[in-house]
Amino acid sequence: MPDSTTDGSAQSSSRLWIFQTALVVITLAGVAAVAVIAAWLGSLTIARNEFYESKLVMWADVVTKRPENSRGRNHLGLCLSERGEKDG
Repeated sequence: MPDSTTDGSAQSSSRLWIFQTALVVITLAGVAAVAVIAAWLGSLTIARNEFYESKLVMWADVVTKRPENSRGRNHLGLCLSERGEKDG
């Protein structure tokens, strides 16, 4: 006849193994999610950097996206003035 403490210990060990495996899987999934989010944000940063190649490109982008932005219009005008161009 099996001892009840031995049977309970095996069951407890099995439950512990399942818990530890689940914890490892959840941790790895979390690490993978953070890595994917970091890569995505990095790609957005790289794409955005092309708008900072010059003051003119950056301020033109600001005015295109927010035409009511007076600071953007002012700086775009200054950049165009420095180049000797007149806008409208």
